[in-house]
Amino acid sequence: MNETNTNQANESGRKINPVLATGVFIIEGNKITFQRANYIEDGWYVEQIDEDISLWEIPFGGGEPIRIGGYYDLISAIKAGTELS
Repeated sequence: MNETNTNQANESGRKINPVLATGVFIIEGNKITFQRANYIEDGWYVEQIDEDISLWEIPFGGGEPIRIGGYYDLISAIKAGTELS
């Protein structure tokens, strides 16, 4: 994961706090999945189906994904994913 300095400013001078510099969007029908890489064995991903946005965590060592919660926007879900340990 690539993080930048949180004191960085954009062109208009506003402070920016990038959450994640890289990631992959996978689109399958009406479902969009955002995750850190093409394939993940553990960690988190965000899934959006129509208006429903959910954060999921895959346990370390594998297993069924666990739904962490629902979100109103994609950015909030991604931020929450980066805070998971």
